[in-house]
Amino acid sequence: MKKKINPRAKKIVKNKNRMVPVVQVENLLKRAMHDLEKAREISDAGEGASLAGPSGELEAKIKERTLELSVLYEFSNAVAYTLDYHQLIKLVMESLFKIVEHDICVALLCNENIASVTIKPSYAESVKFTEEVKNAIIDSAAMLTGEDIRGKHLSSFLIPSSSAVQPKEDSEFDKIRSSFNVPFIVQAKTVGLINVSSCRESAFSEEDIKLISTIINQASTAIERMRAVITAEKSKMESMVEGMAEGVIMLDEDDEIVVINPRAEDILGFGPKEAATSGMLREKFHTLGLDKAFEECKTAKHLITKEINIANDGAAVVRCDITAVKNSAGEAIGIVAILRDITKEKEVDKMKSEFISTVSHELRTPLTTMREFISIIADEIPGKLSKEQRDYIEIIRGNIDRLSRLINDLLDISKIEAGKIELKRSFITLSNLIKDVVATLKPKAVAKHIELKTSFQAFLPRVYVDADRIVQVFTNLIENAIKFTPQNGKVIVKMINKENEIECSVSDTGAGIAPENLGKVFSRFQQFGRVAGGGAKGTGLGLAITRELVHMHKGRIRVESELGHGTTFIFTLPKDTIESLVKKLIHDRIEEAKKLNAKLSVLTLSIIDFNGVKRQLENQKLKFILLDIERVIRYALRRPTDTVLRDDGEIFVILEECNKDGVLIVKKKLEQAITDYLKREDLAEVIKLQINALTYPDEAQSEEELFVKARTSQRGGNDVRESIIN
Repeated sequence: MKKKINPRAKKIVKNKNRMVPVVQVENLLKRAMHDLEKAREISDAGEGASLAGPSGELEAKIKERTLELSVLYEFSNAVAYTLDYHQLIKLVMESLFKIVEHDICVALLCNENIASVTIKPSYAESVKFTEEVKNAIIDSAAMLTGEDIRGKHLSSFLIPSSSAVQPKEDSEFDKIRSSFNVPFIVQAKTVGLINVSSCRESAFSEEDIKLISTIINQASTAIERMRAVITAEKSKMESMVEGMAEGVIMLDEDDEIVVINPRAEDILGFGPKEAATSGMLREKFHTLGLDKAFEECKTAKHLITKEINIANDGAAVVRCDITAVKNSAGEAIGIVAILRDITKEKEVDKMKSEFISTVSHELRTPLTTMREFISIIADEIPGKLSKEQRDYIEIIRGNIDRLSRLINDLLDISKIEAGKIELKRSFITLSNLIKDVVATLKPKAVAKHIELKTSFQAFLPRVYVDADRIVQVFTNLIENAIKFTPQNGKVIVKMINKENEIECSVSDTGAGIAPENLGKVFSRFQQFGRVAGGGAKGTGLGLAITRELVHMHKGRIRVESELGHGTTFIFTLPKDTIESLVKKLIHDRIEEAKKLNAKLSVLTLSIIDFNGVKRQLENQKLKFILLDIERVIRYALRRPTDTVLRDDGEIFVILEECNKDGVLIVKKKLEQAITDYLKREDLAEVIKLQINALTYPDEAQSEEELFVKARTSQRGGNDVRESIIN
């Protein structure tokens, strides 16, 4: 039964305004077989006869048919295994170039929303026709399919011509003179076109057109197979995504929804009959504060994770993992987000932290009692101890101390998780702090014959940190290094001044950490001996606490290690100036004040002739005096929302929701408290402070203006209220 062809498929080809029907590959094979039979007859007529004249033409035809069949065979095998549209079109164009001489080839494939144009110039000189053939095939496809091809998402791909292929000497590249189109037909529907063009007149014979049509028919079958496979895989993927317990959202490069599953709609609060549109989704992201994360993800090379609070029927904590979808060239073509409700996990984590904190507090009292009585026995108050008894007492004391450290670590990690650790920052000289830590830990290193040394640059800027917590960080890292370094090893503490941060490192010459354990180093309750056997003892919380404390200071921490070559822990602390910190704080407080329609006031206390005071007093004594003045100010303020920042000879006080009258009351209170302190310490004649007060927005309209005016003395002015503390 003859197979019917859709009327649309009958166009089909144009060669100088001639229409040619599409043929099947069987016809070509039949004609090739016919030519081969004739060749055999001639061969049988006389062995060794010359093939000149008609016989020579027949030989050429046989060679041509053999090449054509070879190309068709290779093409059929190649397309049988490809599931890539671009690879298929490339194979089509390469096959056509082998059997039909032409100057440029262009193919167009489209579906509902997307159209793809691929162009392959045969020669370098053919590139000039790229736009011409592209526009021609788009217009032809629009006429043939009745669709608005230019209204689709249109992408173009250029396959460069090979530099090794040279056109014939008589070739001209002035204009296109011959061309024809053959459609891709899939399930009786035109899904695209291929165009072959030449600068020669009547360039394509009937045989050429039949060959091209044969290849395109095979390509159409391959396209049909690919679409069936892709549809099946897409259906599987959609079923999987629909049934996922996590919410899944995928957006294209224009932020239009590609995928959103029911779970994502449920988490984001879309109603059961409410269709999630791209516009509504953008509004949700803006409300939840996810819009910036999505924008950042378009350029970021890493996963971005955000935790958000969503109040639908009940409060929920949702973790949102956002990452870019990239093509083979590494360009972002969309964004995918996975939403997971972690409310229960947070509740369990909170219960666990509260339990650990409660138990730790309860254990402290009996431990303190045990330590006291052990000390009494060790001091031989109840009676003399034998050497054996004293050894037992020391073992007990060591284990009590170890248990105390574990309890302190548990309390620290619980406070960090609960957000109850408040950093008491001030500007410090980091090198002095590290020298003190190293001096404290030196005896432990000496006891193991370990060389403990420091390496600092000559001049390092001060950093704005909580000194006690940074001491804790260095103590944890250096103690770890000493603990896991064998005798006669080295531990080196370094600091490097970088552009925006101070980089600190603690290196040892221990056995190193195995690669499979590096990712778990900062996890809680992890203990790596770095050597065979049980390894050194510890709580397994020190590095987890260290990481959290570094992060609280807006720094970063990492570990580098190789078995047999020691370990290095590296962390950074940002370099902040008093000016940048105060400006940032003032900016943030002003933004809050705008929301609340409230006032904001700033007080600046500065020591008059600070350099002269430094000459009169020792540096250490002046440092303690400034610390005392800061404590006096903090005690006098008492409001937890008030902020105090201290620099050399200067203290800033930022008062939230405080108007002109309020700042005058605070100013008077501080003057009295500081005056009392200076008199009590016999410093009234040595130290004199100037105090300025300013209010936003009454006396300054921006953070810059507020900072400058509050810091600058303007005697006799009306916009700054100042006085001298004697």
